[in-house]
Amino acid sequence: MSSNVNSHPVSAGLTSKYRDAAQAAHEKHCGRCRAATEAAADRRRAIGRLNRLEHKQLGLILDMRTEAVSL
Repeated sequence: MSSNVNSHPVSAGLTSKYRDAAQAAHEKHCGRCRAATEAAADRRRAIGRLNRLEHKQLGLILDMRTEAVSL
């Protein structure tokens, strides 16, 4: 077994929370990374708006009043 393999499993949720916290702490003082994260979030929002518009135009969204289901 190599020395970098951890014998204690860590849940994916815990790892994700740690990574998110570490990234947020880093972005507090790193403007370049903060700007990159904000730009990526803006792109995701724009893509989501375009996808919804395309679905609406194609008639794939039948009732705009229904709430989205989160997975």
